Amino acid sequence: MLESTGVYWIGLFEVLEERGFDVRLVDAHDARQVPGRKTDVKDGQWLQELHTYGFLRSAFRPEDEGWVLRSSLRQRRMLVAMASRAVQHMQKALEQMNLKLTEVVRDITGKTGMTIIRAILEGERDSQVLAPHRDKRCTHAHATIAKALPGHWRAEPRFAWQQAVDQYDVLAQQLRACDGHIAECLQTFVPDVEVDAPPSPPVRAWRASRSNPLSFDVQTSLEAMPGVDLTQIAGIESLTALKVISEMGLDMTRWPTSKHVASWLGGCPGNKVSGGKRFRIRSKPSAHRAATALRLAAQGVANRHRALGAYDRRIRIRLGAPKAMTATAHKLARLV
Repeated sequence: MLESTGVYWIGLFEVLEERGFDVRLVDAHDARQVPGRKTDVKDGQWLQELHTYGFLRSAFRPEDEGWVLRSSLRQRRMLVAMASRAVQHMQKALEQMNLKLTEVVRDITGKTGMTIIRAILEGERDSQVLAPHRDKRCTHAHATIAKALPGHWRAEPRFAWQQAVDQYDVLAQQLRACDGHIAECLQTFVPDVEVDAPPSPPVRAWRASRSNPLSFDVQTSLEAMPGVDLTQIAGIESLTALKVISEMGLDMTRWPTSKHVASWLGGCPGNKVSGGKRFRIRSKPSAHRAATALRLAAQGVANRHRALGAYDRRIRIRLGAPKAMTATAHKLARLV
C-alpha cells in the first residue's frame, strides 16, 4: 500500500506492472481514513481490509499510447501558460516605459505588435517610423498608433522587456517542437493518416481564430481515431476534442453508460442522503482537465443558435450562469 500526493508513484507503478503484478491506482475518496488516531500503519491495515473485501475500485488510467498523448498535451498546456506569463511581463514593461501599445493593438504578440516591439528593441525610437509597421488589418490608423509610442526609455524596464521577449521566443520554439511531438503521437493511433499538412484556413478567420492553435492539421486524425467527428458537437473545436480524447481515451466500455462518464467528470449533482433529506446537492469539485475543457466549450456554446445554446440559456435564467455551465458541460460529456 502506497499513499501518494505527488508523481513519485508512477515509476513504482510501471515497474510493478512490468513484473506482472496487478497494481491498482485507487481514488482517495474510495478509501476513507480509519476513524480514531490516524497513523500510516492503521491506514495500511485499513486499505488492506478494504482490498480484501473488494471495495477498492481501480481508477482510470489510459493505455500506453493514450498516456503519451495525454502527457504531451499537458506539457503543451504548461508551455502556453508560461508564454502567457512572459506576455504579461512584456505588458508590464510597456506600462513602466509609458508605451501605450496595448491600447492601440489588441494582441501585442500579433504581427503588428511584435514588429513594433522588435524594432524598438533594435534601437528605433521615432514613433513616426514605428507606426508604418502597422498591418493593414489593424483597426487603428498610423496617427493613432504614433501617439501611443512615445515613451520613457529607462534602462531597467527595457532590460526586463528584452528578457521577456527572448523568453517568449524560446517558448514559442518549444511549443512548435511540442506540436511536432503530438503529431508523432497521433501517428501511433492512425498510422495511415498524414498530420504534417498545414491546417486549412477557416471560412471566417476573424471569427474562428483562436490563440495558440496547433501547428498542424489535426482534423483528419480526430475523425479517424474515434470513428466519429466530435467537432460536429456544438462548442467542441479540434483542440478541445483532442484534449477530451487524451484524457478519456478511446475505449468507452470502461464506463457502463454515458451517465457514469458525466459523474466521473464531476458534472452530476451530489447524492448524499441522510434521514430522507438531501445534503451536498452541489457537484463535487473537480480538477479534471477533460471537465475543464468541456466547461470552456459550454461557455462558448451559450450564445449560439443551437439546441445546446437554448438549453444553456434556459438553465441560466432559472439557476444562474455557474450551474448552467455545469449542466451544459454534463450534456456535452454525455454526447461525447
